Amino acid sequence: MIIIFNFIVCIFEIWIVFEFFEKFLGVKEKAKKYKLEIIFLFAVLVSIINHFNSTILNLLLVPLIYFLLAVVAFHGNIFKKIFETMIGVIIPFGAELLVVAGLNISSDELMTQIVASERSVMIMTVIVKLVSFIIFMIVIHFSTEKSDSM
Repeated sequence: MIIIFNFIVCIFEIWIVFEFFEKFLGVKEKAKKYKLEIIFLFAVLVSIINHFNSTILNLLLVPLIYFLLAVVAFHGNIFKKIFETMIGVIIPFGAELLVVAGLNISSDELMTQIVASERSVMIMTVIVKLVSFIIFMIVIHFSTEKSDSM
């Protein structure tokens, strides 16, 4: 059950990043045609990394996977892709910090909850991903609105 949940979360995460990159980099024609397959493939990669349960591995490889997604599926020069990848990584990290701070949970309490219940982990993950989604949509909305008015 938890493996399926984690994979669905990875699909959602890659879909959000794909939408974000699409707004700022523009999607390549071939990638537009194979959008679902690309999202699925990159979700599998992130899911495999998450399966190792290593924060360091996550911090090193997930940004690399996001960057590879930018290279494979989107237009733009290397510097713009690096910049958008950094933003695409910072937003979820920031969302996680916001949720933990907003719920006023200490790291000890968080670890106790995570160990205590698989359901708690799932609920916390959904909350973090929804906050991430909202932040991405706000950034996209205000950036697109600004560029439309110019």
